[in-house]
Amino acid sequence: MLLLVAVIGLSGCATGPSEDEREAASDLAWRTSVGTAEQAIGRLPALFPEVEFTRNDFPEDFDHWADCSSSSPGSATDPTAIQWLSLRQVLVDPPRETETFGRALVEAYVAEGWTLPEERPAREDDPSVEVDLRRDGYVLTVLWVTTPDAGLAPLVRVSTVSPCLDAPERMGDWQWRPGPTAPPAAG
Repeated sequence: MLLLVAVIGLSGCATGPSEDEREAASDLAWRTSVGTAEQAIGRLPALFPEVEFTRNDFPEDFDHWADCSSSSPGSATDPTAIQWLSLRQVLVDPPRETETFGRALVEAYVAEGWTLPEERPAREDDPSVEVDLRRDGYVLTVLWVTTPDAGLAPLVRVSTVSPCLDAPERMGDWQWRPGPTAPPAAG
């Protein structure tokens, strides 16, 4: 009888999502991270049609997973938990301050329910401003340059970070692939 109780007890100890569930959750987080970054940077030409925005990013370098204890891509070959990161940026021509553009993005996302817990203002040694927005465990950071003549390019940058999630097996084998152009529908 004790053996039967032990077997029944052990069978209930298997916890955590299956490999299929981990892969599906990871794929959704990847698509949401990439899609949100694409959507955010893609809004600028619609908001400011009179301004020339030139894409200046390399998704194959900027879309990656990171072990939740590290921020470097592929930092572990067998992580137990990962998060997805994406980055997109545009240059503004002719060069000028980009606060108008960055603030417009922040306002649009706040209007859609993203919260604004933190803004890192420009400093004397760093004339860029970063604003973190949060929703559903994701972080969307909008960065702009207040004075491009201070040695920084006149750019607007958006980056996204997914929540940490259980890693699928073989994350070290993951290869970059073109991402979606829009995040999946909220649901």
